[in-house]
Order: sequence, then structure tokens, then C-alpha cells
Amino acid sequence: YAKDSIEVAKRIKSEGTSLALIEQTKNSQNIFNSDISFPICFIVGNEVDGVSEELVKLSDIQLEIPMNGIKQSLNVSVATGIIGYELLRKYKLSN
Repeated sequence: YAKDSIEVAKRIKSEGTSLALIEQTKNSQNIFNSDISFPICFIVGNEVDGVSEELVKLSDIQLEIPMNGIKQSLNVSVATGIIGYELLRKYKLSN
């Protein structure tokens, strides 16, 4: 936990780590078809409010999990598990 997520995001970027926002935006890429560079830190937001517009602007890439059917979102803990597993899979393939 950090009181100021913007400050933490800026510090992480300054250390050379990419920020991946996990959110449906107009610029979101399918997590399974995207090119991701490592090291990477992924950002998930509150299930109701998402993340701040400032975090959206700070992100280097915006990723989403493709959804089928009517529902267009997942519980944040479920989404975090899916994203974490996919990023680990891509990391192992890149080494």
C-alpha cells in the first residue's frame, strides 16, 4: 500500500520499469496478443472507480483481458491472477 500512487508510479518509471495499466480504455491492447517489455509493473484499480486519469497517462501500455458475452469486467482479484500468470508466461518465453 502507498498513500500516493502517482508518486510511486513516477519512481518506478524513473528506475526503468514499464507501467502496464490493466483497464479497458480506447488504447487497450489484448493481453494475449501484446508485445510487452520487461521489467514491468502492472497497475490494477478499484473495481468501481478504476484508476485515476493521471495513472492512465503515466502508463506505458494499457492492457485488457478479452471478454466474451455480455459482462465486460472481472473481479479485480481474478483479473490480477490472469494478468500475473500471462505476464509470467511471457517473461519466461523472453528469457
